[in-house]
Amino acid sequence: MRRTDKQEFIYITEEKTKGREIFKKVYGIGEKEYATISVQLGLSSNQGRGVTSYERSQIDTYIKRRMKFTMLITPDFHTKPIEQNLRAAMNAKILTLQNIKTYKGIRHKKGLPVNGQRTKTNAISARRKR
Repeated sequence: MRRTDKQEFIYITEEKTKGREIFKKVYGIGEKEYATISVQLGLSSNQGRGVTSYERSQIDTYIKRRMKFTMLITPDFHTKPIEQNLRAAMNAKILTLQNIKTYKGIRHKKGLPVNGQRTKTNAISARRKR
């Protein structure tokens, strides 16, 4: 079932949620991005209370704007992908590695550790058949 735009952001902005907790739920926004966003939107990181309805609407519009990403990854902060766009970009990179048959692509395809981790005595869960 595909969620609509309105339903998609209901889980992000619950009534008694603090500003920092809202952005922790968004895939692709970390502490550094949260600090920049909170300054832009005027959110206090030490808020003891929940987020007001005005702040919630600001956060929703900000996230919806960031979701409209064109799949062109640039170093500019405002065009950095989040949520589905980030996952799609990561999957596209992995598929490219697999198609050109690089070492990393082969390791991804086999489900083994990719970044040179030890597999003889560690990473048993990564080596198991799925």
